[in-house]
Amino acid sequence: MRHEIKPLGYLRYGDDFIMFMQSAEQACEAQKVASKWLFDALRLSIHSKNNIVVKASRGLKFLGHQIYPLSGVTVDRTMARRLPLKIDRQNAGGYKAMHLTRKQSKQFSWLLRDNV
Repeated sequence: MRHEIKPLGYLRYGDDFIMFMQSAEQACEAQKVASKWLFDALRLSIHSKNNIVVKASRGLKFLGHQIYPLSGVTVDRTMARRLPLKIDRQNAGGYKAMHLTRKQSKQFSWLLRDNV
């Protein structure tokens, strides 16, 4: 990624990733190169729903979060609805880094305590 495509930056968690490019043209070219490499080298294909180019200033979804350049990060509505079903004492630590709204933080206050 860094050596071949050379994005301004990228985020990766498992098999999910985002690349940041200078222009839409560079982003489209990087999209083609990455998709081709993933298929040729690993026989992986990216679902068309997730293989998109968006302007960062409009915000983007990544791993159940909405990321906006000026207002920061929030948990998207779908993920917020799923939280009560997903969180338990075994996996609570993994959810501590989520950017919960004040309402969600109160709802899941037990999650944020250090003694969980």
